Amino acid sequence: MGYSQGSRTPVEFEITSYLRDGSSSDVISRMYLGADEIDTELARFPEEPLLLCEYSHAMGNSNGNLDEYWRHAYENPRVAGFFVWDWMDQGIRAPAPRGVHAPWGRTHFEAYGGWWEDSRGLHTDRNFCMNGLIGADWKPHPGLLALKHMIQPGDAVLGGDSIVLNNRLDFTRFEDLVEFEWTVIEDGEEVAQGTFNLP
Repeated sequence: MGYSQGSRTPVEFEITSYLRDGSSSDVISRMYLGADEIDTELARFPEEPLLLCEYSHAMGNSNGNLDEYWRHAYENPRVAGFFVWDWMDQGIRAPAPRGVHAPWGRTHFEAYGGWWEDSRGLHTDRNFCMNGLIGADWKPHPGLLALKHMIQPGDAVLGGDSIVLNNRLDFTRFEDLVEFEWTVIEDGEEVAQGTFNLP
């Protein structure tokens, strides 16, 4: 099903699992499925992996509330992953209008829909093309840091007087990557420190 000329290239077609029985796609593919709906969708299609072809729209102050999605990804191997829309703002570097300069000295800005079109009466999607995790000037937006935190290859969870380290990498051991440094601080004063390698 869904393979072209005998190859094993998987086929993803979002609309097939949304409106149909999913038979023309190798994965369950949805757009903006709520995190609370993931288990229901997996039950509808018990054999296929789930891939959200879009689940977070990186426009403005966004890309928060990702933890519930990633909890599913880390707990269920059938959840193949999620895609953010989109990677980069589609702005064009343009000189600031004559006499208009930012107080911090910038003489250029990232123009987008409407900058040229409005004066000519042309349709534009306005700032809807400014929806990336990074700006058109390649500077990261805060949403990228939120996403980076969620998809980091490991984490540490404090439990009582111990710390549980979780390695999310499939083929690499923590001990091959890092040396851990620890410090104990009591009443604002450092009372012990050291380093160790994981076994």
